[in-house]
Amino acid sequence: MNEYGLYVALLAKTALFIVLAELGFGMYLAKQISVNRDDIAEISSLFWIFLVTKLVVFVLVLVVLILFSSQFGVVESLLCALIFLQFLNVTPILTGLENYKLLTQVQIFTKFLMVVLVLTVNFSNFGLEKALALQVVITALTSVSLFIYFIKNNKLERIIFDFSKFKTVLMGSLPFYGAKLFVNLYQQSSTYFVSYTLSAELVAIYSIALQLYKVGQSVIGAVARVLYTSTVKTKNFALIYKLTIRSFILHVSIFPIVFFYGDQLLDLIFSFDVTVLFDLSILLYLSLFSVIISSYWGYPALSAIGKENYAHLGILVASVVYFVAFGLFMAFDLSSIYLMIGCIVLSDFMGMLVRLFFARKFKLL
Repeated sequence: MNEYGLYVALLAKTALFIVLAELGFGMYLAKQISVNRDDIAEISSLFWIFLVTKLVVFVLVLVVLILFSSQFGVVESLLCALIFLQFLNVTPILTGLENYKLLTQVQIFTKFLMVVLVLTVNFSNFGLEKALALQVVITALTSVSLFIYFIKNNKLERIIFDFSKFKTVLMGSLPFYGAKLFVNLYQQSSTYFVSYTLSAELVAIYSIALQLYKVGQSVIGAVARVLYTSTVKTKNFALIYKLTIRSFILHVSIFPIVFFYGDQLLDLIFSFDVTVLFDLSILLYLSLFSVIISSYWGYPALSAIGKENYAHLGILVASVVYFVAFGLFMAFDLSSIYLMIGCIVLSDFMGMLVRLFFARKFKLL
């Protein structure tokens, strides 16, 4: 458990760099490419801006890591490789092109492969290094396969880096970056933050609970991404409403299984006492109700009517709530694992209220 706690803390540290260097491209490029999907010149221009910017930013990140690392060994090299491969991931571009089937197939295959490798590799010696190496292999498989697919299936124009266009893209993406920066920080790197206050064993339990929560988030997020790119074009808000109701029904239907049998299922998977993990999982499962509203009625709905700044505001409020709550608990030495998870639940709830307010204000609901 202690080594796993260290492993997830390092992954969270890596995620911290990825979030800081994301620049808002994920949301902005998906929207721009969705609107201009039939314009190969525009897609080519956006792709080269994406690629060149990511390579330059990676060099800067690499310099920072080298300068501030007391030693640069195998672990640090693997972390750098992981960051580089994440930077090359063209998922935002493929999302704009609505290649959802491909993205789903790659995700399912790589996750399955990861499970197989974890079950077959012996981690008794150099366990941390092997675990990070597996993460690098899976990330490489994902990023490279998507990159090759995009290049082969799109007749891109020759490499042109237009600085005026780059400035336009950067100015358009920065509002997304500013809004999502802090929420991405706590969602992707909160494990790294709590590693300073909780024991390695509790960090491991916290991370497992968070990973289970992210499974639900990823399913909701997959639906929201489809809504985001389609609603920008169709303005079909009735579809968002329909999917919200269906998602709620499905979520409520699964809850009795989670509540009455979740501890038994966790006990089958893990060898440690799962009481705390089960409690945290229930809290985070309930928080997914807030995530459904925020995800569907945030960017998919508000961007479609040109009110994405209000979607940004919902994220900013959620982020402020998280960091204020986290800071207060730290200041008063209340670093309980339940309170750490409570920060996420409270943040999700407040973000939902803001987005729900604006969705009603603009008569989308």
